[in-house]
Amino acid sequence: MVQKIISKDTITQQTFKNIRKRNKIQYLKRNGEYVMDQNQNKIPLKAKGDTIRGSIFKDTFIGKIREVKRDENGKPIRDKNKKLIFKEGNDEFSWVVRKELKDVINNSQRIVDPEIKKIIERDKLNAKDQQGKPIRRVRIKVKQGKEVKKRINYKSKLEYKNQYYAESGSIPHALLLEESGMGIMLQNGSQFMPFK
Repeated sequence: MVQKIISKDTITQQTFKNIRKRNKIQYLKRNGEYVMDQNQNKIPLKAKGDTIRGSIFKDTFIGKIREVKRDENGKPIRDKNKKLIFKEGNDEFSWVVRKELKDVINNSQRIVDPEIKKIIERDKLNAKDQQGKPIRRVRIKVKQGKEVKKRINYKSKLEYKNQYYAESGSIPHALLLEESGMGIMLQNGSQFMPFK
């Protein structure tokens, strides 16, 4: 027996929308007269097109933190003035999100704080911090985030903290591109790529 599996592309779907001018619905006209349906109601004009269905960004905001240099024991390294020494270059920043402990118990390698990571690997769901309080949530590393919007209130003196970040959602960023007769145009209209 041969099974035939048909995969349906559900990212873009056909949608319909009433056409409006100055927020008033426009109706179908022929020879200057409105066209009526069977119930003697005016037929509204409809716009048809493909619409992206799904999320471009995930709903959870993620944090951007500066990575501290650590010694072989996992302790932060400080300079002579007892200030933290941060990593530089590509390793300077990491992207983090807070998750419930039960969700990350089997993947403790992604936990940011090495001390918390040791406690969780040892005690699992019964983990308690240094003060004896149960650990319920931990920060874990995630893939690089995209800037979603700028922070308006409570601005930080550190520039990287003045934006909100989110992970990419279920839709690839390529679908934000517009199709044109010449190829695929990026949203800002600056580059073209030919169709293959």
